[in-house]
Amino acid sequence: MNGWVEAPPRRKGLSCFARGCLILLVFAIVLAIACVAGMYWGFQRHSAIVHGIYWLAKTHSIAEAPVPVPEFTASDNQIQSVRERWQDFEQQTRAGQPAEIELTADDINALIATNH
Repeated sequence: MNGWVEAPPRRKGLSCFARGCLILLVFAIVLAIACVAGMYWGFQRHSAIVHGIYWLAKTHSIAEAPVPVPEFTASDNQIQSVRERWQDFEQQTRAGQPAEIELTADDINALIATNH
């Protein structure tokens, strides 16, 4: 056995690295198909957005043309009254006194309309 030892013959086919890459590629493709199928099924069966849009279209709840927004008009006396109440409220809170203010929807709209 003092002679030269020859290397084993090369195996034909894919190497270990190539087999691992091929397995990962197949796994990624199967995973992508499963994700796409799951999303399709989920959106078709359980999507609240899709069901909501379908319901709105079915009941004709969506208007063809936009509806104009009603304008708010308040008298000068009402605006002045609301501003005075608001300023009194701010002064009381700055002075550290307990303060309370009650505003109606019209009062809030008057404050917003005059605060341009």
